[in-house]
Amino acid sequence: MIILKKILLFILIIFISLSYSCGLYYDYDDTATYDTYNYSHTDADNEVIDGSTIGNADNEKISVNNAGAGDKITMKTDSGTGNGSSTEAGSGNNAGATGTEGTDINGITSGLRDGVNDELDAVSSDSALIVKEVIDGDTIILSDGRRVRLIGINTPEHGMYFYEEAKEALEIIVLGEKVLLEKDVSERDQYGRLLRYVYMGDLFVNLEMLKRGFANVYTYPPDVKYMNEFLEAERYARENNLGLWLKSDSASVEIYINYDAPGNDNINLNGEYVMIRNTGKEIIDIYGWTIKDSATSIYKFGRYLFKPGEIIYLFTGSGKDGEGKFYWGSPKPVWNNKHDTLYLRDRDGLLVEIYDY
Repeated sequence: MIILKKILLFILIIFISLSYSCGLYYDYDDTATYDTYNYSHTDADNEVIDGSTIGNADNEKISVNNAGAGDKITMKTDSGTGNGSSTEAGSGNNAGATGTEGTDINGITSGLRDGVNDELDAVSSDSALIVKEVIDGDTIILSDGRRVRLIGINTPEHGMYFYEEAKEALEIIVLGEKVLLEKDVSERDQYGRLLRYVYMGDLFVNLEMLKRGFANVYTYPPDVKYMNEFLEAERYARENNLGLWLKSDSASVEIYINYDAPGNDNINLNGEYVMIRNTGKEIIDIYGWTIKDSATSIYKFGRYLFKPGEIIYLFTGSGKDGEGKFYWGSPKPVWNNKHDTLYLRDRDGLLVEIYDY
């Protein structure tokens, strides 16, 4: 499995590199439609784990210098900010694919770029900066030492499925390159990281990570400027089983979440629970399966033989596992009362089911 993932990631690297050097564009079907899920964590029951917090409301753009070293993507640029472009990547387990449905990404990204370019004349930079390090799939360090969190997206944390692939993909795109940073509303998160949309020439990096299936949408008010575009990009990746969205064929299940516990959610933690029904005909060993929300809360199942037709429960609070009942042991609510997403994955990290509300 690991070898297959590395091979497919290598294929993705080759396709992305060729697409940039050739100056090609994505070919999306602009006739497709998408549901708009709001992944925003707006309920007061939960804290945001990845640090997307509210800051000041001043808009800014920061032009960061270009440099190239090592294995990087070469952008074709015009004078000014540049008009880079790209093409579809190869299909497979951990790589982008040439999907048949999607949205008019060229229209979306050109509109986004126009908005960014309109403000460039008013921006000055004291020094030229490049991306000197990639921490993971959604965090970079600039050459002046500032850390930048790509807002609106969330990628796997260290030790989680697809962490290495997401990190390597971001390295391929931005490491050693000049970037442009766009602020939404918030300035920094609770960890001191700048909260920004990131552009490299003509490429909207946050959107690219979603399109390729390396990230899921994670918008948190007030930083929701491109929420609809992000949702459309994620939907494209999901419908084409790209990256994180590659489906497992190991099981057939139905999921229900009781996300609003009776009374105070912070007190009645076990009033919040997930129900999973085995709708298949086979007994499933769910050892190593995981459940994750749209942020970074994750639960891993121990050994259990899940019988056909059986319903198992995962309660948010504490208790003793047994008879199809499992306890997360979380000190606070996991599921937001307004909007959230559940990702159920098998022991290989493949997506078994997704539940949006």
